[in-house]
Amino acid sequence: MGKFMPTPEKILKEMDIILTELISTAERLQDISHQVISKEELTALQESQSGLVKHLMELDNAFKLAYKGEVTGKNKELRANIEKKLERFEKLNANFIENLAGTHPLLKYTESKSNKKPTG
Repeated sequence: MGKFMPTPEKILKEMDIILTELISTAERLQDISHQVISKEELTALQESQSGLVKHLMELDNAFKLAYKGEVTGKNKELRANIEKKLERFEKLNANFIENLAGTHPLLKYTESKSNKKPTG
């Protein structure tokens, strides 16, 4: 039995869900960056974010394999929505890092690989 290959539309829908979760996590991180926070809380959220970013990159690679050619129709609309969400996440993440550096200079933070935009 061969390995199941999801359709490009399914991959894009899953990417959209992951980005919604990433935005939610980034909003939470940005909110707590203005407060006194525990290292444990910060670490847990950053680990969650890192896992989501990794999953998003895997989905983007799967999309590239499943869909070779110009993105059209519903997939084009889904891809455009993904790009908007990705931009929102990147802005939130940059604000979080800026806030954390300004308000909690002694806490170390790890910058996610959010600068790598999915392509396709």
